[in-house]
Amino acid sequence: MHDILRTIVEQKHKEVTLLKSQFSIDDLKQQALFNRTCYSAKKAILDDNKSGIISEFKRQSPKKGPINAKADIQKVVESYQEANASVVSVLTDELFFGAHDDDFDRARKQLSIPLLRKDFLIDPYQIYQSKAMGADLILLIAAILTPAEVERMSRIAKDLGLEILLEIHNETELNHINPLIDLVGINNRNLKDFSVDLNHSIKLSEQIPNTFVKVAESGIKGENDIRFLKSNGFQAFLIGEYFMKHDNPGQICSELTHNLSLLKSKTMKLKVCGLKRPENIERIAKIDIDFMGFIFVERSKRFVGDTLNKEITRKIPKHIKKIAVFVNARSEDILWTLKDYEYEFDFIQCHGDEKPQYCNDLKKLGFGIIKAFQMDEEFNFDQLEAYESVVDYYLFDTSSKNYGGSGRKFDWSLLEKYKGNKPFFLSGGIRPEDVQQLQKLDHPQLFAIDINSGFEDEPGLKNVSHVNMFCNELKQTTRTNK
Repeated sequence: MHDILRTIVEQKHKEVTLLKSQFSIDDLKQQALFNRTCYSAKKAILDDNKSGIISEFKRQSPKKGPINAKADIQKVVESYQEANASVVSVLTDELFFGAHDDDFDRARKQLSIPLLRKDFLIDPYQIYQSKAMGADLILLIAAILTPAEVERMSRIAKDLGLEILLEIHNETELNHINPLIDLVGINNRNLKDFSVDLNHSIKLSEQIPNTFVKVAESGIKGENDIRFLKSNGFQAFLIGEYFMKHDNPGQICSELTHNLSLLKSKTMKLKVCGLKRPENIERIAKIDIDFMGFIFVERSKRFVGDTLNKEITRKIPKHIKKIAVFVNARSEDILWTLKDYEYEFDFIQCHGDEKPQYCNDLKKLGFGIIKAFQMDEEFNFDQLEAYESVVDYYLFDTSSKNYGGSGRKFDWSLLEKYKGNKPFFLSGGIRPEDVQQLQKLDHPQLFAIDINSGFEDEPGLKNVSHVNMFCNELKQTTRTNK
């Protein structure tokens, strides 16, 4: 443990001892906020309509001294909320971080989004205290706790309805992670010399299961850093000093979330289809893709067969939507198949000659519907009108007798004939070298690119490096007419 951290922990032990002599745990349980239902930070971060930003209120730091000592906490956290922050973090340490004793209470009264109590928690007493203060989420720091202490405090937090952010700094702290943790934060800052290394955090994040929300902490300086981190598997971004060093932290936060929303709305989505091998699925899931497609067609070389099960699909991050692909299957067979996965798929892709009523019947069961169409010179776009109200997306693929899987492109100029309002996926023979040509497409309804055989080492086995490189280049695509 480093000197400043050791000093802070020693002080915390003194503070907790004093607090225990003044207020018992039973006293804390009598506080008005103790029985409130907590907001879910995890849910807020994974909400597609939110920014993923954890905006922090911090008056000072031990290393840099005052940052914004006179800031009005109610005005700042309210502006964070208005800026579409997913979570607000408030430092409650007074001696080292300059917190006022009423900061957290004033923030809680102002907010209707999740609130993180950020402090140095070294005793279970502080968990009860956090709940009484109105926290939704607590921070546990691996560097000052043993794995057993983390687990014990996690159990208490869960019993109280609190969510847990575990902060780690290095590989030796990975063993502090336990199944009760909701979010794992990786501090980008080296505690020895306070340098920031985003690449170190990325390498560490690759060793963290995707079942945990991954949070990047410290040294984040704008949307370019966030885009880089997001492309490498991070879902949330804790930002404090970057906002607080300005006179109006909320305005800077608002500008950042606005720029991110513009980037998000104009960024091409990516679907990786034809996955079947568990290890390959896990590695592809760490890339900043948006959809995964699994083929339930027995004659296909990429038929999932017995290689896919609900344990595997459950590990896929929630922000990656799962698509089950069928060709002219009976609806009862689809339901029977998806029952094995507890109906966790987000979309059904109808890749055959399915009629509008058939699609509508599946949609009523709660699935999103993607309807594929085979494109050639004879295709009549007028037929799409009947599907307009019963599907969520179209998918335009190259015409073939086997309903896809040809590995060939169709003439993309045919897309100019599509004048509808339904967004579509573009599929068929797309390869890594096509990214620049794809970036030039400016159809207003082009929503996502669907890749498959062009990125494989063999059927069903994607080349992770090729997918990652293609994804990063594609995500730079922006279209002003979206």
